[in-house]
Amino acid sequence: AEARCTRAGQGATSNAAAALPSVTPSCAMAWPLVALLRGFAALCALTPAAGGRGGARVAGRGVLGQGVLADPTAAQGDLQQKGSSILARAESAAASASASANRAEYLGVQNELKTAKMRDLLARTTAAGERAARLEREAGRAEEELEAFAKRAADKAARLAVEAVKDMFSSKYRELESWRQEVLTDPYAKAKTEATLAVVPYDEELRATYARIGDLSAEADALETQSDDLLAKAGELAAEARETLETNPAGARQDFADARRLRAQGQQLASEARAAQASAASLNATAARTLEERQAAALRAAHRANPQSLPPMDVDPETAYLPPLPPAEAAPQAE
Repeated sequence: AEARCTRAGQGATSNAAAALPSVTPSCAMAWPLVALLRGFAALCALTPAAGGRGGARVAGRGVLGQGVLADPTAAQGDLQQKGSSILARAESAAASASASANRAEYLGVQNELKTAKMRDLLARTTAAGERAARLEREAGRAEEELEAFAKRAADKAARLAVEAVKDMFSSKYRELESWRQEVLTDPYAKAKTEATLAVVPYDEELRATYARIGDLSAEADALETQSDDLLAKAGELAAEARETLETNPAGARQDFADARRLRAQGQQLASEARAAQASAASLNATAARTLEERQAAALRAAHRANPQSLPPMDVDPETAYLPPLPPAEAAPQAE
């Protein structure tokens, strides 16, 4: 029995030792179980080495004390079963630890990936924020430019609107020219206007002629006055010369010479005065002819404007077609 127990212990030890290399835990959670198995294998290995009955007894008592049959074959089978169970649990724990390690490694990789994604997202968010700030500044400048452009556009639009209205009224005025000439025209008033315009050059000529006649008349009067004065002085000198001819013949002869000179000058001035008077008379005749031509020009212009010699119109065509004025507001009565 002791020998069988020893062989059973050696078999269990060899089985446990053979099973130990297959257990390779990859996590710290499997190391306590491996240490327990190694201690159990060492205990089984030391049991036959103790020799004699003491070792068998110890082994037998240990086995019997745990309620196992004293049969060495049964003890060996029981030990193998327990060792297999312990190894199975150890392998399960090692597999669980390996799965946990793989899970931890997977979570670490996922954490690194998420960290990289978060960093990339942070970089993108920072870039987006900077781009948003830049776009905001550009939008502010664009808004200022738009406000300035809108103000200039409003001023230009107002100016263009005024010019467009002016052009519209001008074009309508030109389009209605024939209608105004036909309807809004008083032939009698137009004849008077045309006659007035026709006599303008004649009036200018008459003003110049009358001014020249006035100048010639004044010149003739002045020459005639000077001529009369010279002739009078010449007569006085001649009379004095005749009185002093016997007493002062030389002085008398000088006085006669001066009298003849003054008489000649007076006669010359009288001749010039008559010439000025003749020119004035000629200009008077010219003025009379100009008056006749003026009257004829006025009649011709009036006839062209009013060939049928229509009388004045009863209404003013400039205001006859205007809409009626709104009634004036009644003035508040004094209390």
